[in-house]
Amino acid sequence: MRKSGRTPLREIALDLKVSEAAVRKRILKLQRDGFLRIVTMVNQSAVGRPLTAMVGVSVSKRSPASVAKDLGREKGVSTVIIKQTKPELLVRLTADSLEELRRLMTEVISTVPGVNKLFPSIVTKIYKYEIRWAPPALE
Repeated sequence: MRKSGRTPLREIALDLKVSEAAVRKRILKLQRDGFLRIVTMVNQSAVGRPLTAMVGVSVSKRSPASVAKDLGREKGVSTVIIKQTKPELLVRLTADSLEELRRLMTEVISTVPGVNKLFPSIVTKIYKYEIRWAPPALE
């Protein structure tokens, strides 16, 4: 299922040599218990957002978690991570142009209360992008 969330239960059952009903029951239990989420992932380049920037965000006068929540609500921000080292946050932006990346950094991220300084890096090539588990959103 990691390679394709669309793998038919029948195919999984055949691979595991168990019944389709057993696979269905186990998947439902894993979902209910919070161990499994089946999600759709969008290829940003395919939908016209080919540019990615990873931006370190230094925080002051507010908690990193409260700034992270505010940043996570912004369009163009695809990921917000709280780190143990400075800068306290790592933000992933996607955009369709360098101008949009500039606008996101100067007119959006930098205006969020508590944001002190930005450390941007534009991604030029991704060699590996693998998501095995996405933790639940910050509450």
